[in-house]
Parts: sequence; structure tokens; C-alpha cells
Amino acid sequence: MLDTFRAFVDIAYAALSRAPLDEWQRVTRGHEEVIDEYTHALGELALYRLGYGYRDLLGALYMRLEISNARAGQFFTPWEVAYFMAQLQFHDIGRVPTFDDPVRVLDPACGSGVMLLAGAATLPPAWVERGLARFVGVDIDPTCAAIARLNLRIHGLRGEIVCGDSLRMGIAATPVSDRTEGVGQDPPALIALPPGGTPAPRKKKIPLLAPDLGVAE
Repeated sequence: MLDTFRAFVDIAYAALSRAPLDEWQRVTRGHEEVIDEYTHALGELALYRLGYGYRDLLGALYMRLEISNARAGQFFTPWEVAYFMAQLQFHDIGRVPTFDDPVRVLDPACGSGVMLLAGAATLPPAWVERGLARFVGVDIDPTCAAIARLNLRIHGLRGEIVCGDSLRMGIAATPVSDRTEGVGQDPPALIALPPGGTPAPRKKKIPLLAPDLGVAE
């Protein structure tokens, strides 16, 4: 079941990002007979987004199917809790962001990206739609990182997802952008701190999950 779910996530991302032909062939290899079913599922996901906004259907489904890594203690924050936390965090930003200095939402243990989505649901819509908010997530689990990446793409959020261990690599590296190798430096908004607090900054390049994580040009 996990392999099927991950295949859908990768194929859906490739479809939404208009992946090159060689990449499309790579992610669909071995799944040609069920592409129609995956296409239908992606359509249902798009309809869900239209009806329920930023709610995290992918993360909820991942937990409902019981395919998470129980040994690693994986448990995604329920939407209602994530939204409540975002409201507490962003009730008063204290400034108006600009294109050169956007609001940055960072989750160093992002799972499916539910808290990034909650941040997007809480910030003024104009900021999100105009690219004045950037969303950065880090997760050590490749499947979680892939889910979060797809969530950013589905919801048209600008930012990036990094597959790595934020406790080891630090969370302050190169400035955030749509196509850089790194995580946003000195983010003014920080939610979902991992146990032990904020890792010490380290100047280190961080490999991206994929070369193109920019959304909504």
C-alpha cells in the first residue's frame, strides 16, 4: 500500500509540474495500467482543494491507511490543531512583507506539510497569492517530503521542501527562493519546532528533494 501511495504522489507531482518526458516515463514506469485511476484520484484531489481550501487531505489519508512509519513515531498533526497553532503564531505579524523580504513559514519536521498549509490558511490571502509568503519544510522521511512537496504544488504555494535531518544540518543556510539549495535564513515566522528547540545554524548546502520545487510562477 505504501508503494502505491508513493507512486501516486510522485506521478501527481510530475503531472502538475509538467515534468519532462524522461521524468514522466521514469515515475510512471510499471504503473501504466493504472494511470487512468491515478488521473481520476488527482481530479478528486483537485476538487477537494476547491471545496475545502488548505485542509490536508493527503496527510489525513496517509495516516488513515496506516502506512506511516510507526517505529519512527510518525504522527501528523490534525488539521484543527495545526490551524489553531497557526492562528496563535500569525495573529500579529507586525509588518507588511515585500517581494524582497517575504514572510517565511518554516517547519523543520514538516511531515505532510500540514502546518505550512495552516500557515497559508491563516495569512492574508493577498500575501499568499502574490508570493509575499514563502513556505519551507524539512523532513527526514522521503515519502513525507514527497507528500509535502505535492501539497505545495496543489495549493500553489511558493517555497521548497528539503529531504533531510534538520537537527543535524541546521535550519539557517542559504536564503530561501524557488530554486535554491537550502532553507530560508532567519525566518521571521517559525512553527512546529522539533524536540530540543531550534538547531544551531550551520552554513551548509542542503540537497533538494527535486530540482524544481518552485510553485506558481
